[in-house]
Order: sequence, then C-alpha cells, then structure tokens
Amino acid sequence: MNKGRGAAWITAARRSKRLASAGTALAVTAFGLAACSSSKQSSTPSGSSTANGTIASSAPIKVGIASVESGPAIAYKQIIDGETSYFDMINATGGVNGHKISYTTLNTGYTPNGVSTVVRQLTSEGYPLVSGVASPAITALVPYMRAHPNVVWVPFTSGDDLMPTSANIFGVSAQYTRLGAADARFLSELGSSKIGVLYENDAVGQPGETGAAAWLKAQGKPTVVTAGFSNTTSDLSAEVARLKSAGADGVVFWGLTPQFIAFLQAASAANYHPRVQAFFGLASAAVLKAAGSLADGVYFSETTTPAANCAGGYEQYMSTHNPTEVSPLSEQGWTGGALIVTAIKNALEKGKSATATSLEAGMEAINNTTIGCTPGVTLSKANHIATINEGDLVAANGSLVPAKPFVTLPTFGG
Repeated sequence: MNKGRGAAWITAARRSKRLASAGTALAVTAFGLAACSSSKQSSTPSGSSTANGTIASSAPIKVGIASVESGPAIAYKQIIDGETSYFDMINATGGVNGHKISYTTLNTGYTPNGVSTVVRQLTSEGYPLVSGVASPAITALVPYMRAHPNVVWVPFTSGDDLMPTSANIFGVSAQYTRLGAADARFLSELGSSKIGVLYENDAVGQPGETGAAAWLKAQGKPTVVTAGFSNTTSDLSAEVARLKSAGADGVVFWGLTPQFIAFLQAASAANYHPRVQAFFGLASAAVLKAAGSLADGVYFSETTTPAANCAGGYEQYMSTHNPTEVSPLSEQGWTGGALIVTAIKNALEKGKSATATSLEAGMEAINNTTIGCTPGVTLSKANHIATINEGDLVAANGSLVPAKPFVTLPTFGG
C-alpha cells in the first residue's frame, strides 16, 4: 500500500471462571463487537433466590459471555479478553460493592447458528445481564431479545441493529452507518476525490457501506465503485481490478481479517496504491502482524482512546496480565466491562436491589463520563448507544499511531 495514504462458534469449547459458588447471583452475559442486541428473561439460574434477578447480600454476580474462540473472526476474542480482564481487575479489588463477578464464556465460532444457540442457551439458563460478539445472527436475535424484558443486554454490535431504543438493550459500539460515513469523510479530508467502498456483504459490512455511500452522495461525490464480498472469499483481485479501473484513489474497507489481507495482497500484485481507511474492528496487533509491511500507511478508525487515557488502570493492568493484547479491540472489551460494572454500582447505590429496572436506571444515570476506554459516554431513555465519537490511527512499521483526534460521528450526510 502507498505510504502516503495513511495507517490497519456453538463449538464444544466452554470456558468458565467461577469466583464464588454458593448463594444468589445476578448473571451477566456478553456477546460482542459486530452485531447483537438485548432482552430480559424471568427465570433464575440454579442457586438464585428470585425470578427478577435481585442480588442477595454478598452473592456473586454471574456473567455469561458469548465469545469468539474460533472461526474467521478469532481476532475479536480480544474484545472478550478485555472485558473479562476488567472483571478480573474488579474482583482483585473486592468486587462490586462486595459482590465478586463470576463469569462464563461460550464459544460461538462466529457463525449465525453458533451465536443464536449461545445467546438462547444463556437466556434459558437465567442470566439476567447479557453481552457479547454476535453480528452474524443479530437480525434474528433482536426480536428474541426484546421479548425477554427481564434480561438486560449489553452487546458489542452496531448500534444500528439496536434501533429503535428498547428499555433493556444497551449497545457498547457505535452505529456502523455513522462510522462508515466518518470513514468516507476522513478519506475526503485527506484529499481523495474518487472513493470506492469494498465491504463484507453481511451485518458487519453493509451498514458501513450504507453510511459511506450516503455521506459521499450528500457531498456530491457518489462512490465510484461499491463491491460486496463473502466472508469466505480468499481472492479479491477482481474487486481490486474494478477499483483501479475506476480510478478510485481512496478505498473504505469493511470486513474481516482474511479478506483484508486478501485485499492488500491483490492491491500490491496489481500495483494499486490508493489511500485505505479500514474498519475499526481490524485495528489490532494481530492484524498488523498478519499483514506485515502491506499494512503500512493504512488508516484504521478507532472508537476508544489511547491506552494511557483509559479509565480504571487499563494500560497498567493489561501490560501486566495480557501484554500481547493491549489493542483497540481489548480496549472496547474493557469499556464493555466498565459499562456493566458502572450500571451495577449505580443499581446497588444506597442498598437498592439490582433488578432489570434498577440496572436500566443505572445505565441511564451515566452522563458525559469516560467509561473504560470510551470518552464522553452519555446514556438516557432516548439514547442507549455508548459510543458516539471516533478517531483514526495509521499503521507504521507494525504499530498503530494516532492520525486524527476524536470527533463526533457524522450522521449519514453530515
């Protein structure tokens, strides 16, 4: 890539970490980044005392996590590792108001069936607080989640999938349409006048393409090429040929790691060197290692602050316990863990019981606060999306360095 253009599931596995075994518990389930939503349920896990998820005195808080331990999106495991690291840190300092967090992760393999199975299993087992990585099955799961109002859902997914706002659903990630618009805006600011969009043709890539195309159209600069691809594709040379033939000097890329590498390889083979703005989910050390020097100069959007600016001691804790996973992806997970813990703290304030209703109120009490690695988080009855700002990084010699400070995400044409 051109240096001048800028910086880059149910499978059998089940892992659980139980820090306290007896007593009543509130459960939290996490399923993550690319798409998912939330709901509530009235049944309680074995050992719980009530059907509405109330936490007994000193009982552990159970967290169920829909994880990515295998499959094409294995890099997203860093999100879950960041989230569980936050819980580990909280436990090491005494828990949440005396309640330790006992979490369980289930591998979805990042497949639609895997995600759906895991989320339904965790819900049926009575976990009243749920989060995780679930894009492949989000469209089917949203109605299911909304039909379980006794479960508070905290997914890592496109905020678009969670619209309209529901009382029991709180998204960690931004709206992908707005991120796509920001990607196109940034390439335009860098000087690209003919922008193409290369996107994974599913719940991950489609919103990004929609936002980028809408922003460009509003500026009177329609996309010169829009090309979708499958997440099983290993050759993007035909798409690269289309982009080059159309004279695209900027490319917005939304997709997973294997296809991103395939794109960089095809562009290099074709001697094609546009500016590239890549999907924020690709901003990780693992992706840079896989891409090697081909990633140098690629830009990556980011929705979390630099590690040193994260709240809760992220940089120090991760550098000590998970030094290879200090990355924007684990920063997102750290934010998700912090969001859950903040809601629980607010719900338990002044001796209140933690129920779905009090947890929702605890979320909506967050006002212009840095939560984990995400600045300016404000939640309210009208807004349940934590991330509304983004910045940009650029890849250089195997590292990601800041390229643009955080700004508010544009609306489609803004």
